[in-house]
Amino acid sequence: MAEAVGIAAAAAQFAELLFKAAKLAHDIQAASDSAHMTRRILQLESFAAIARNFAKSSLEDDPITADIIQGYTSTVTSLIEKLSQLRINSADGRRERTKKAMRSLLEKDDIEALFEQLQKDSIALLLHRSLKPNENSVSNVTEALNQVLDARLEYAKPNSDAGKKFLDGIFVSDPRDDRNALIGRKGRHVRGTCAWVTQTPQFRSWHSTDAPSPGLILEGGPGQGKSMMAIFLTRQLEELAKESDNESVIYFFCDNSNARQNNALLIFRCLIWQLCRLRPELLLHGTKELRDRGNNVRHLLEPPSIGVETLWRIFRSMIMDEKAGTISCVIDGLDECDEESIFLVLDKLHELAATEESDSIKYSFRFIILSRPHVAGQKLPQLGVTLPKVRLDHDWKKNVHSDIKTFIDRQVDDLASASPDNHWPALLRE
Repeated sequence: MAEAVGIAAAAAQFAELLFKAAKLAHDIQAASDSAHMTRRILQLESFAAIARNFAKSSLEDDPITADIIQGYTSTVTSLIEKLSQLRINSADGRRERTKKAMRSLLEKDDIEALFEQLQKDSIALLLHRSLKPNENSVSNVTEALNQVLDARLEYAKPNSDAGKKFLDGIFVSDPRDDRNALIGRKGRHVRGTCAWVTQTPQFRSWHSTDAPSPGLILEGGPGQGKSMMAIFLTRQLEELAKESDNESVIYFFCDNSNARQNNALLIFRCLIWQLCRLRPELLLHGTKELRDRGNNVRHLLEPPSIGVETLWRIFRSMIMDEKAGTISCVIDGLDECDEESIFLVLDKLHELAATEESDSIKYSFRFIILSRPHVAGQKLPQLGVTLPKVRLDHDWKKNVHSDIKTFIDRQVDDLASASPDNHWPALLRE
């Protein structure tokens, strides 16, 4: 009980720090009339509501919660320090005001990074506590947080006729529709499943601001819930991206039974299309290539072996553009593509992770691949770097089996509820 009180006290202390940061942000906003700072104030106030909720709740102590709150506190302390340096006081003369204005420009990226880290810590805390049973307060906090955050990322229209022609030419399908179709086949995510993967050391390292690698492999055999995990991860990453003006999430769900979802050319076409719909300012990289090829889209895509190289070059130039912001990319079921496509995708992404330029882009572009283990004799590229790996059917077998059981139990309950008498005997449920 004493340990639980410790976490509650830490949460209360953290809430006070957040209110202090919000007050500083209010002062800065009043002096600059910044709409962007207004959004940040709402963000801080929503985080404070989360912290106060945890402070008032009866929490069972655990090291992960303590670790997240500790990191949370460190981040907001750094934020307060930077905001304090930027606040303009009534006694400040013109020289001091000018210095603070210049400092605000120099510190802008660091401050944005701290706000983004707060957002990630908040989602991590909510996800972790959602694994605890009967925590209705977490559900309430999540709902309140969603009311404050921006609406789900929306696609933007191309900003030129050339951009529209490029997008129309490479379009295959909307990955959001492919995800919804997969949900229709597999079933909806069941609360309490999949979230554990976000607490693995590999994922937490991958998602940190100083990740040693831009890539992460989630590997497991058939029936290990990889696609459900991909659905969960794409949605959670989108939740993180909703608050930031600088983050985008793109994804592709491979399917060997669908001719629109089973090779490398289609993967790159869909990823580029989705990225350009989220970041239309990146379209110029595609329209330039299109113009160089006589404005004929077929010359970008055919023959397929050349088209893959062309599209990869376009995609690479897009993600290296400073306007791209932070991009999270998820590719599910890579093993469902043909062997040559598996080779090409792995080769390109590993090359990206290993190149000298990776230090400047690996924090802005990161990727997750979900796939079955490689089979003996499979053609693989000469990998210049080893990516972190979460082995679902080895290191995390118990978690996977627990997810599967929870999912099956929910399916049985749904079937029982849909039966005419709305009741199944316990023996039948078993």
